[in-house]
Amino acid sequence: MHIAIGGQNFILLPVLILIGVFFGGVLQGTLVPEMDVRQMVLLLQMSVMMTGLILGGFAFMAPEIAEKRFGDIKLLVAQQPYLPIEVKRIYFLIYVKDILFYSTIILAPISIGLLGAAALPMTDFTVIGVAVLAGCMFLTFTLGFALAFAISMAYIRSKGLGSALIGSLGALVVLAVLADIPVKWIVPPVGLNLLKYSGADIGTAFALGMMSFSAIMAFSAMAIAFSKEKWESKEHTAESILDRTEERFSFTGFDSLLVAKEFLDMKRSGGTAKIAFTFVMPMGALFMIKILSDTISDELAFGPEFYALTMGFFGMLIYYMISGSDYLNSYQVLPISPADVIRAKLKLHFMMSALVSVLMAVGIGLLFVDAMAMFVALPIVLIGSVFMGVVMAYLTGFRTAEMLLEPKFLALFTVLGALPLSMAAALYGVLGRDEYQDLVQFMLMGIAIYILAGTYVYYSRIENRWMHESFVR
Repeated sequence: MHIAIGGQNFILLPVLILIGVFFGGVLQGTLVPEMDVRQMVLLLQMSVMMTGLILGGFAFMAPEIAEKRFGDIKLLVAQQPYLPIEVKRIYFLIYVKDILFYSTIILAPISIGLLGAAALPMTDFTVIGVAVLAGCMFLTFTLGFALAFAISMAYIRSKGLGSALIGSLGALVVLAVLADIPVKWIVPPVGLNLLKYSGADIGTAFALGMMSFSAIMAFSAMAIAFSKEKWESKEHTAESILDRTEERFSFTGFDSLLVAKEFLDMKRSGGTAKIAFTFVMPMGALFMIKILSDTISDELAFGPEFYALTMGFFGMLIYYMISGSDYLNSYQVLPISPADVIRAKLKLHFMMSALVSVLMAVGIGLLFVDAMAMFVALPIVLIGSVFMGVVMAYLTGFRTAEMLLEPKFLALFTVLGALPLSMAAALYGVLGRDEYQDLVQFMLMGIAIYILAGTYVYYSRIENRWMHESFVR
């Protein structure tokens, strides 16, 4: 499917990852001399954990994705009623395929890039250390993917069951932290990687390995058990409230009718729960990052700005969900342009971002037990979320799910949107250190100017970019 949609060029993504990781490994001691190899690889594991949670969480949108057409391609799971195969088996195959696929295009290039860095004498990496890290990264990614996939399947089957699982898991993590349980027992693969530096005995290594394997198998079994027995498209009945809803959004101007329609589409497709998911999942990942970074080193503890920038990145999920909530073919016979629809989706994105940003800022304030951290985080999260939505809308319009599978647009999105936020987050990690103070402040100011100016420029160019596009592809 990835080759059919994105073409053979999808191989460019792992190549870019490999090159980036290689140079990051070589220049690590120069760019951030205070961070040793141990700290760097643990940060890498944290990123891999978050990646697994995000990719596994996309199963949350399985019903909408399965019923979409990607050009002339239709997903297999939606054809189940006409095929001699069970839905549970299809989900199991998709689950295994995704783990293998993303391990191949993400984890393998990371490992190869670090092996290349280990081959050079000026780095502190070793071949054995990279090999151990590769195994721990796979376990960490699979654990995060399996957990998010299981919760997604539970929520699709029953909203109550999914919500109960999320609440129970959150309560267990909070209790574990309050009980001061070491992080290696909370996220076993991370603890397994720490053994390289602590010199723990083989018994501890075996226990952590078995815990990692058991947790992955348990979440995998839950994911398949919670998946539905057969695929059924839901029948919807709804009252006619478009006129009343338009009045509520009259402040959006001439796009009020389209904004109202987008809001109702999102609401009737279960979008309210999905938007809530864009808050719960990042905050869970954020909580784990805070625990891990504080465990690694006091010098590596990040401030609220870092977490706010990280949360701003998840603004892309809000637009992703809004862009996939309607049936585009119906627009083909209406007197509106693609740019009109994209602007309406963005205006709804801005409103949803404001709500989610407030919740995230409150979460960051609670995380740091500091009211000032909340006020510092709020504008950063909001601006980052709006910026990511505008970049995604400019590049992918209303075909976000389809076009992000194409390497060309994925690379553009990474360079124009994800990279500036990632660089700002990294720079905040060294802000305050005397030898870098002036340079870091200058670079942060440059990134801030780009984000603000880019938001305006990309939004203003949506009309020219999409005015000649068709709703039917």
